[in-house]
Amino acid sequence: MLTATIHFLDGETLTLNVNDFVWGIRTAPINDRPKKVSKKNWEKITYDFPNKDEINGPFELNEHIKLGLVPSITKLLNNYTFFFTDDDPGTVFASSKVVKIVSH
Repeated sequence: MLTATIHFLDGETLTLNVNDFVWGIRTAPINDRPKKVSKKNWEKITYDFPNKDEINGPFELNEHIKLGLVPSITKLLNNYTFFFTDDDPGTVFASSKVVKIVSH
């Protein structure tokens, strides 16, 4: 079975397999007010919805003929601030803390 190991800055590793499902969490800083939205409306929006996180998925990890799972994983890391797996949704990983991906 094709696998890939993600190495994190703190030394932790995560091994993923082909056809595993992962979820992405995209975060938006609260101070990123679009120019078209007035300050008054923005304050109401941020009061009503203080958590601007967006959870997307699940995404299935697919095998690339030459690069293994690396393209699927890098696409996830590039598009989402955090991610978690279907196997352990209680553990959330920071995409910015990944230092290496090794495909097996």
